[in-house]
Amino acid sequence: MVENVSTAYAIYDAVFNGRPLTRRVVTVTGDGVAEPANLLAPFGTTYADLIAACGGMTGRAAKVISGGPMMGFAVASTEVPNGKTTSGVLVLGPKAVSAYTSQACISCGRCVEACPMRLLPSELSQFIEADDIDGAVKVSMMDCIECGSCAYACPAHRPLVQHIRRGKAVVMARRAAEKAKAAAAGK
Repeated sequence: MVENVSTAYAIYDAVFNGRPLTRRVVTVTGDGVAEPANLLAPFGTTYADLIAACGGMTGRAAKVISGGPMMGFAVASTEVPNGKTTSGVLVLGPKAVSAYTSQACISCGRCVEACPMRLLPSELSQFIEADDIDGAVKVSMMDCIECGSCAYACPAHRPLVQHIRRGKAVVMARRAAEKAKAAAAGK
């Protein structure tokens, strides 16, 4: 089992001090934040309030990411509340964000070398782009930990993690539908 420091402390605090998990240290950083900091914030604190506690934004944010640059995902609004899985808020200004378009896979293998799970991200992506989710499942799509290493290493700027997340969402929706159908049949 691998746990981060925050989780280990939360377990200690619950077991030895009897305190439930109601807050978490959140890193607020990026060139779009006036004074980056680590904040101990109660759950439910909005990203806007966390950013304000760090002196606000340095200008207009081009992108706000929940989490970090590798595994995080962009949020449409800073009115999102933090929760027990919120580790950071990354605010990027216009100079830190560049628009690019992905290109076709050039079969360089860099994504495969970067994958800590030893998966074939390029193959997974191609299956998902072709809407062959079953094919992606057969080559272990559900084992992907969505770390982002493959996309970071890709010289063609392929949105590999986004494809895999989409494929997993389809699988999870199918499973939920099957479970609902089975529950309805059992009534």
